[in-house]
Amino acid sequence: MLLAAVLLVGCGGDPEPGVAGTAVGVAVYSEFLPFAEVEAALPDLADAGVGLRLAVAAAEVADGEAEALASVLRAAEAEGVEVGIWLLLADEDGYWPGETNVGPFGEAVTALLDWLDAEGLAADAVVFDLEPDRAYSEEILGATSAGELGALVDLLGMHVDAGAHAAARRGFQDIVDEVHASGRRALAVTYPQVLDDGNDGDLDLEDAFDIPVDGVGWDEVSFMVYQSVYEPIAGEWVGPDLVYTYAETAVERFGDRATVALGIVGQAGVFMEDAVPYADPAMLADDVAAAAAAGARRVEVYSLDGALAEGGVAPWLALSPVTEAVPEPSTTTGIVRSFFAGVDSALDR
Repeated sequence: MLLAAVLLVGCGGDPEPGVAGTAVGVAVYSEFLPFAEVEAALPDLADAGVGLRLAVAAAEVADGEAEALASVLRAAEAEGVEVGIWLLLADEDGYWPGETNVGPFGEAVTALLDWLDAEGLAADAVVFDLEPDRAYSEEILGATSAGELGALVDLLGMHVDAGAHAAARRGFQDIVDEVHASGRRALAVTYPQVLDDGNDGDLDLEDAFDIPVDGVGWDEVSFMVYQSVYEPIAGEWVGPDLVYTYAETAVERFGDRATVALGIVGQAGVFMEDAVPYADPAMLADDVAAAAAAGARRVEVYSLDGALAEGGVAPWLALSPVTEAVPEPSTTTGIVRSFFAGVDSALDR
């Protein structure tokens, strides 16, 4: 995933203990592992009570080359591991779904649902990874890496089109309705920066990133608060307050649908060359404790690829129950959130 946190970004002192033993639902993303390796990890995921968000290329289903995927889904059902199929398009179609490729993504979802039903396969959910399309993401990354913040704001402003955004929202609602009609859930995962849109009566930040989030009937909305992408920009690990504040806003806005995605574990990822991974499982556990303290009852971790390479499922993903911990406020967190509020104001102007 290209993470929203790449745009800009102290960790506080010892956290204050909260309520012990809070149950938190945990799921893990798998993006690049061969299906056979994912299947081999299913018993460990089941033992840890961890769900799976499994990347599936739309072409694999459309071309009927999905025998290995079918095997994973049957094995997951047998192990009792909940699976959300994280559907991804070809690079030339944008890779991630968003405002520019609603049509191709809708066709891919229909093909997926038809295939699942034809094969009699269980899958609990379809995951909508709402991000700027691949080409636009590369433009954002280029402006950010060069430190050209004025150019970045100009670039975002060029993508504000309220009419196109509203049409895309309606298109995604139609796809969500189709997923629901199949008896499955529709899960969104997206940039945390959309939570920094002020109470100004518009959705400029969503619109600027081409990612319709608000106003669609998602069953869950997960926000990618990835410490690992903030660290090289901030020059230090930002700390659990980053997770806490975004989780708090997510819960305020989306209630029990709010989920927090955390990363990265290991080195897998798209556009992640400069990302610094979690140094150890304890740092990830601190972020889970902060998310729980803010009221989030589900977390997702990126990625299974990294966990298997860095010690296995148990040390990294056996994260529930958790002792909630409210972290000390971080100055860096305040800076980054104020920055995106300022971008929202600039887009209004």
